[in-house]
Amino acid sequence: MFALHPDDTQQFSINTLDATLWQKNNLAGDILPLFSADYESVCMMRWPAGAQLNNLEFPGGVEYFILEGSFSDQQASYTAGSWLRLPANSTQTINVLEDCLLLQKSGHLKEPVSYV
Repeated sequence: MFALHPDDTQQFSINTLDATLWQKNNLAGDILPLFSADYESVCMMRWPAGAQLNNLEFPGGVEYFILEGSFSDQQASYTAGSWLRLPANSTQTINVLEDCLLLQKSGHLKEPVSYV
């Protein structure tokens, strides 16, 4: 069952094709913030082929859904359609194999909330 945080009551839409909404990502490529709250952050990212993101730390965990392209980390390679979840306090080094477009959700796995 899919559940939202009880405080998530605002409905909105973001045109992800609007180039003016994208920002340069300090790590690599571009980032489009989609949602941010005390308990999680959600964004889209574009990483260029050949980029390397070293020693990323995720104290609250992270999830990715790869829309286009591919990347690898210390465990495996991930292609379009792949979903990956790393638990709280994970570290990761990423090598971007092909231009990559992905969704990232982070921070929500440190202290998972029960919505029941």
